[in-house]
Amino acid sequence: MHYPQIKTLLAIVACALLLACTGGESNVSKGNREGILHYGNGTEPQGLDPHVVTGVPENHLIRALFEGLAVKNPYTLEPEPGVAESWDFSADGRVITFHIRQDARWSNGDEMTAEDYVWSWQRALNPAMGNLYAYMLFPVKNAEAFFKGDITDPGELGVKALDPYTLQVTLTEPTPYFLQLMDHYSTFAVHRATIEKFGKATDRFTKWTRVENIVGNGAFTLKEWKLNRRIIMEKSDTYWDADTVKLNGVVFYPTENIVSEERMFVNSTP
Repeated sequence: MHYPQIKTLLAIVACALLLACTGGESNVSKGNREGILHYGNGTEPQGLDPHVVTGVPENHLIRALFEGLAVKNPYTLEPEPGVAESWDFSADGRVITFHIRQDARWSNGDEMTAEDYVWSWQRALNPAMGNLYAYMLFPVKNAEAFFKGDITDPGELGVKALDPYTLQVTLTEPTPYFLQLMDHYSTFAVHRATIEKFGKATDRFTKWTRVENIVGNGAFTLKEWKLNRRIIMEKSDTYWDADTVKLNGVVFYPTENIVSEERMFVNSTP
């Protein structure tokens, strides 16, 4: 066999071995084909409890798994309906009445109600929770006093369920930006039964956020979490607006080095 032919043969073998090892398809092309977003998410997240965590990587994950009463329009950033399909303000701007969607569901199929928010906000403001973002709810009547321990009865908080689908929030003063806060994960509702199954309401970092246990209400559900490798989410079939969700899933990677992140993005999948 002549030398040029040997070189050609070796090149073919090398390509074959490379394709065999990598599958011959990049994360980009495979993601486009399967409707999967591959996302570099910075550091390994500390957890998924909306009333405990504080970081940006956690924010990305929680916003995929949960949804607030209102969400931000991706273009204008103005608040628009989320779990609440609408809301009304009193004449003096101190009382906001949220109307919960009757088709809003938790990922286990449970119905979402106004009481979910009453209990969740009481939990978020409980001093024992140690919630560093508790101040997001301080515009609510008596919220700051309850958090500081000056008031011990959670029933004095300005948040009430008038019926299963009507949440009344009373503010200390008119707060024009309050609706914007409803898109911050610290104001999200959490699933009471799931949390209490694994401890007290204010226990931190319990098993309720593990893959096999977590119950959310967002556009995606948690499928896999391999520490320091990847977190996989898949489209939720219980999300009220599932028909408009274009992605079939998201893969989050803990990537602190931007060079490594770029290589992971363009390289073929394992």
